[in-house]
Amino acid sequence: MSRFLILMFVFIWGLGGCLRAEPWPDSLNTAAGLASLSPMEQEIVFEVNKLRSNPKRYAKEVVEPFLERFSENDKEYEIADGVWMRTQEGVAAVKECISVLKRAKPLPILYPDEVLNKAARSHTQDMAASSTFSHNSSDGSSFSERVKRFGFAGNAWGENLAAGFEETAEDAVLQLVIDDGVPSRGHRKNLLSPDFNVIGVSCGPHPVWRIVCTMDFGRIER
Repeated sequence: MSRFLILMFVFIWGLGGCLRAEPWPDSLNTAAGLASLSPMEQEIVFEVNKLRSNPKRYAKEVVEPFLERFSENDKEYEIADGVWMRTQEGVAAVKECISVLKRAKPLPILYPDEVLNKAARSHTQDMAASSTFSHNSSDGSSFSERVKRFGFAGNAWGENLAAGFEETAEDAVLQLVIDDGVPSRGHRKNLLSPDFNVIGVSCGPHPVWRIVCTMDFGRIER
């Protein structure tokens, strides 16, 4: 009997080892240790690269478990203990995202760009100072005008904004890749665009949305 129990324990322990997810490659953490980015901003670059490098795995390990956070009405999910975020599409958008990611092909990863970091930081601070949440700056300039003003010399660019999420990189990227309430799924398209190879990130406090993140994408010739 004791031998049987030992064998069962070994089997279950071995099964658990097989089911345990492998860590994501360190090579995806292209912003690690970059002094111009906060730890969370570095993590966002890492999270975006996880998504791009293996969309199918990201769907299984990150997006699918997110379904468990929804309430019984399938429209609200918990972003913190007792704090709920109401969505427009609910679990339907999450399931649609999972379906898209499982069919998506891997993409090259992104590298942090100091010019885009500065442009993103300027916009995050501007939104906080003006209590706004928009791709346009408080002076009326567009995000493309802004990145050019900071001297970005790339030949493609895009911008994602996230707000009101739990203060983790995973939640910020989840919000954007699911893209609830955005018919064009434009934020998801930016995250999965083959046109980009660099990124700038800035996150900070906001008087209305608690926290906001600006992600500026671009392409430079290497």
